[in-house]
Amino acid sequence: MKILPYILCGLFTLMLLQACSVSKHLPDGQKLYTGAKLTIEKPDTLVATDLQAELDAAIIPEPNARLFRFPWKVWFYLKFKTDKQKGFKHWLSTTIGEPPVLYDPAQVDQVIRLLENRAQNMGHFRARADANVKEGPKKVSIDYGIRVGRAYRIDSMQTQIRDTALAHHIATLQPESLIQSGAIFSLDDLKAERQRIENALRQAGYYYFTAGNLEYFADTVGFRNEKSVNLLLKLKNDLPPENLKPQLIQEINMYPNYQLSGSRSRQIDSTQIEGLTIYCNDCPLRLSSLTEAMVVEPGTFYEPSRHRKTLERLSNLNTFKYINLNYEPVPGSDSLLILNAYLSPRARRTIKGEVGVSYNTGQYFGPELSVQYINRNLFKGAEYLTLDGRYSYNTFLGAEEDAIIPDWTKISFGATVSIPRFWLPNRERLSKNLQYANTRIRLSLDNESLGFRLANLATQIDDLGLTSLQEKLEVDSSFTPPVQLSNYQLKYGYNWQRIPTIQHEINPLVFRLQTVGVDDSELLRLFRAFSVGEQSSLVRLERMQLFSPDYTFLYDSRKGELKERNLFYRQRLAFNINRVTPLNNDGGAESETSSFLQWETDLHYYFNLGNRRQLASRLRLYTGYPITKTATIPYFDLYTVGGANSLRGFPPRGVGPGTIAPDRREDFTIFTGYGNVLLEVNLEFRQRFGPYLELAPFIDAGNVWQYRTQSDVEKAEFSLKTFASELAVDAGLGFRYDLEFLIIRTDFAWPVTKPWLEPGERLVIDQFFSGGGWWWDNLNFVLAFGYPF
Repeated sequence: MKILPYILCGLFTLMLLQACSVSKHLPDGQKLYTGAKLTIEKPDTLVATDLQAELDAAIIPEPNARLFRFPWKVWFYLKFKTDKQKGFKHWLSTTIGEPPVLYDPAQVDQVIRLLENRAQNMGHFRARADANVKEGPKKVSIDYGIRVGRAYRIDSMQTQIRDTALAHHIATLQPESLIQSGAIFSLDDLKAERQRIENALRQAGYYYFTAGNLEYFADTVGFRNEKSVNLLLKLKNDLPPENLKPQLIQEINMYPNYQLSGSRSRQIDSTQIEGLTIYCNDCPLRLSSLTEAMVVEPGTFYEPSRHRKTLERLSNLNTFKYINLNYEPVPGSDSLLILNAYLSPRARRTIKGEVGVSYNTGQYFGPELSVQYINRNLFKGAEYLTLDGRYSYNTFLGAEEDAIIPDWTKISFGATVSIPRFWLPNRERLSKNLQYANTRIRLSLDNESLGFRLANLATQIDDLGLTSLQEKLEVDSSFTPPVQLSNYQLKYGYNWQRIPTIQHEINPLVFRLQTVGVDDSELLRLFRAFSVGEQSSLVRLERMQLFSPDYTFLYDSRKGELKERNLFYRQRLAFNINRVTPLNNDGGAESETSSFLQWETDLHYYFNLGNRRQLASRLRLYTGYPITKTATIPYFDLYTVGGANSLRGFPPRGVGPGTIAPDRREDFTIFTGYGNVLLEVNLEFRQRFGPYLELAPFIDAGNVWQYRTQSDVEKAEFSLKTFASELAVDAGLGFRYDLEFLIIRTDFAWPVTKPWLEPGERLVIDQFFSGGGWWWDNLNFVLAFGYPF
């Protein structure tokens, strides 16, 4: 740590020496604009916090970013500026650097007018602004000042609407008006009130009405200390008659096979069904599916909510690539509409695949392959079929004696059918209150084949007296028998959505079978001894049959209106009944049944700080809680931390459970890093530089533990008293490269604490500057795609 102050001093000195070079590179006669400050002259009793913020935002331009008063981005721009449109210098100049903001005298007058205008918009009608320009040889700063009095307040607001029906509608909206007597005059409030009236009238059927159809007239009344405004809200003159009338939908025409280009001279068949006229030859969907998606109905007034819901339902069918709901007036009428729905179908079938390579700091490397087949319209009812397969192979790159598992293979297959409606008794149509609802059926298989190098377990084989394995090792010291871990699953469930931000999923029928393939009884005995003890309820190499209904609630505020702060919340609750049948049951052991509850919470919080900065955080809390005295939890339901999207300073499964060391040779040799309790917290500060580069310092903390298992390993047990001191912590720096269609992420992370060390020795980050290569030996490099959360 002693070297850090010298590094900072060196950087600061370097920036001071380079500061003058920025001025030398400026065009002749131009000066660098370094910023402005604003002083408000006001009555002592006036609180001007909101006014100050509004006026500060009016000052333009924004000066260049500075570090220790040094315009470092300008330095990068000028230092590496080149006429070439490619290359590393061009990238440095345009991505990290930014052009100098130059002083422009014309902008001073513009800012003065803006300041006065913004103040008047907030009720300070007689505000006066001025400016004092401070010019140096190569730099300019500006002091702005504005003088304001007390803001005018609303005395009254009246409406004068010449159309009787429209006047009645607007009158019913007045109790919730944003303009109240005694409130400070605000132009933003007046605009918001007009918009509120427009939204309400359009929901009542006034399709052509807009906020621009209304205008305000103001009359100011001023006394010594009381300044007020009387407002009059009126309709503009010479408005078209259709703007003042609710619009009734007379007919609906649907074109489900609409072509964006090509001949339209061919005769198109038409069908009348439930008030809709459907024009289609070789229709891609059954007519009942089309009418079910159409929430707008003939004979009803136009409603934006029904319009949006119809768009969402048609989009969620995943059958159409182009959807246009076009309203046209009925010829000769000023209150009737025709809705034409133009729908252009997507390609019905798609096949896609991916080929990649995986590598992690556990020194495992290998290829990955995935293939997916999609049929978007299986039985012409928008049934969505997905067939997917994934293959990956990983081999250990280190020395043979360092790996118990020198290689493993994972193969997954799945088939999913999603039907855009509920399959429920006595329910044939989709409820009008839902944006979408699906019935989903999935059948899947996951298989992991783990190769175990028995030469690295020779001592344990001797201790257990496994003579057959001893003989095989004598014949072939590289003997590596495989163990097959397979998981079969059948799931039947529903998911639905009423509003864009909230989604529900319930799976009442979930059946799973986990089985283990071991060819040799002695091999099975060895692996049972090494899992987590012969009678352990955490990991058992037995055949398991589970019934696991679950429910998931999902909230994502980013799918609604854009906000400064956004929240993602996922909550899953599952009830599991597990029947365990021993493999190769030579001892006559009976099957046993246990149950456990899974509680999984994911909470993400995103705070946009402005100027392309974001603070992102995540909390993960997972537990497999035994309802019976103890419960056997399948291998595929256990939790791990570490890796590219978790604790980035540690390899996958490189932490836990509890304070068990990752390189131990205890009961946990095979299933290192697994537990039925998981706690993880992540914090990341994201700063974007230019359109492509983002920098993100981060910190992660977490671990996994056992809870209420039959294992006697005390170091792995979860305890409220000690869990905080057993958290693994890492910190690092990430670089993200945004290619628009893909984000490439590189993270450099180091451990801060190692929970498997003795108390008092777990904090290890102080060794970063101690020399001896610690920082290099403990560096964990991550190359991944997309954000970690």
